[in-house]
Amino acid sequence: MTLPRPLPAAVLAALCAVFQTACSEVSEEPIEVREVVTTLLARTDLRRDLAQNEAFPIRQDLIKPRGSGSGEYGARSALELSPPARVSYTIPQAYAGLWFDFSLAIVNGSYAGEGSVTFTADLDGERVYERSIPSSAALGREERRWHDERFRLTRGGELVLSTAYRGDQAVAPRAAVGLLRVVVPYEVPRAPADPDAPNAVLIVIDTLRADRLHAYGNPAPVSPAMDELAARGVLFERAFANAPWTVPSTVSILTGMSPPEHGVGFADSFTVADSILTLAEAFQRAGFTTGAIACNPLIAPTRNFDQGFEHFSVHNWSSAPKVAGEVGAWLRANAHRRFFLYLHFVDPHFPYEPSPQVRERLVSSPPEGFISEELDRYLRGWYPGGGAAEEVVRASAAHQLELYDAEIFEVDSVVGEVGAVLAELGLAENTLVAVTSDHGEEFLEHGWAGHHNQLFDESTHVPLILAGPGVAEGERVAVGVENRRIAPTLLRLCGVEPTRNLRGPSLVEPDDLARLGTWPVFLTNTKGRWADLETRSLRELGQVHSVIHEGWRLIWSPGGGEEGELVALFDLQRDPGSLRDVAAEHPERVAALRRLGERVIVEGQARRPALVPSTDATLDLLRDIGYLGDD
Repeated sequence: MTLPRPLPAAVLAALCAVFQTACSEVSEEPIEVREVVTTLLARTDLRRDLAQNEAFPIRQDLIKPRGSGSGEYGARSALELSPPARVSYTIPQAYAGLWFDFSLAIVNGSYAGEGSVTFTADLDGERVYERSIPSSAALGREERRWHDERFRLTRGGELVLSTAYRGDQAVAPRAAVGLLRVVVPYEVPRAPADPDAPNAVLIVIDTLRADRLHAYGNPAPVSPAMDELAARGVLFERAFANAPWTVPSTVSILTGMSPPEHGVGFADSFTVADSILTLAEAFQRAGFTTGAIACNPLIAPTRNFDQGFEHFSVHNWSSAPKVAGEVGAWLRANAHRRFFLYLHFVDPHFPYEPSPQVRERLVSSPPEGFISEELDRYLRGWYPGGGAAEEVVRASAAHQLELYDAEIFEVDSVVGEVGAVLAELGLAENTLVAVTSDHGEEFLEHGWAGHHNQLFDESTHVPLILAGPGVAEGERVAVGVENRRIAPTLLRLCGVEPTRNLRGPSLVEPDDLARLGTWPVFLTNTKGRWADLETRSLRELGQVHSVIHEGWRLIWSPGGGEEGELVALFDLQRDPGSLRDVAAEHPERVAALRRLGERVIVEGQARRPALVPSTDATLDLLRDIGYLGDD
């Protein structure tokens, strides 16, 4: 998979004209699509700061036009350009004839007095854009938003963006410009519903490890809906998330790319690159109506996860039952069209809080001294010594696992509701449903709890179930696969040929599965730990990687931690729980597996696009959730 270079401007303009002509011949409202050629926020090499407000210097961050909201009212990655300020970008001549998308806003908390900020754009000394945005304190809440703008780049040269304030305040309000994308906009016809043409629903259940589903071996019947889905489809027994935490893993699911390749959560960025083709964009360009409902605040438009989605709503940490009504409403509203719907639920992410009815049915009484807070945060201070007795820690982890299972039962009920709505609408037979997770959860199996720590099965072995047209019924596949292979599989099953980074083998084609069986599974983490609860020892590893191949698991850290490099090898045939390190006994096997993993890293990094750097606001959110330390 390689990311292509931008097409020449003339070719892109011709494509635009062809798509717009095709759309003019259909009566239904078309879908607006944009081909992003480059994002200037990621091209700091093209930028020069010419003048800035010393009190509020030019900087890039997540910026909000008001206290809360989404879409045009929500936070966006943007350049603060508080007046008086001027910044220039070098626009290559190859972009002449294309369009420049940008957005303007007054920064939240800066509305005061009476006045306005004037934004201007000059291309090679010629004024090509000018607009004033009110910054008055009396401005209504609905007007405190991003203003999306577009103009054509008539030629290459120096593009100068400027701000100036006119008003009664001694201190000018803060202002920002966002998006900053060179694009080719076009339209495609919207595909109507067709009984012979499948729709697709992708359900990602945050923090769901595979072995807690009944279909994967949990004796407790906590997942009847997902079990039924597996019975009428294909269950992948050894599916893996590429990373043990949400951001890089979810990007892999939606782009078909490994973390070294897409770079999000692997390099210094937590924003999906505009130049990456997402699963939603591929469906959208084929005429599908696209929607997303996410309950994890990390999966949000602020980090560009909305690429290709017409509808994208975020419900911060809401349980699946609370958004089930919106899911049903979206399906009913779009039943007359071909659609792709992406659902990202957060049950059973901590805190484990099942409803009282489910708790009474599935959860026993808490043990004496029960630790109800996050055990991974508790263990951080416990490992050096002191703290609760080991039996209390283990009993608390066991009880938390019961609560975790109860939350699985609740999210499973919503998976069942999605199926019921599809059946009600007559869409069950021609809608593909895929269920997977972004990562699992640890309950002391290897000395730690939570996630974003280690690369063992409890953190990375996730469910993967496919059902619907073109999928065999009642099959179980033992081949080890990465769940980023879902994207090309869904596209092909829906008759959409994958292109660019979405190309790859299909999970339902026997020849492709045979090929996947010869490929290594690659897993990675940026801030790993090596923990042992019994000896109360903990190593901070920094970056850590893993390869699973031909019955072996290699885990290694390339010297990022204070104690240097770590290498561990496990024989999965004799030691499926990965409890005995045999690296010293098989040095040649270690070297061969490491070469496979390092090849994935090197080749991925070579294909990585330019990324929007991390923002302070995103880093603060990741620290709050516990994904980053204070360093």
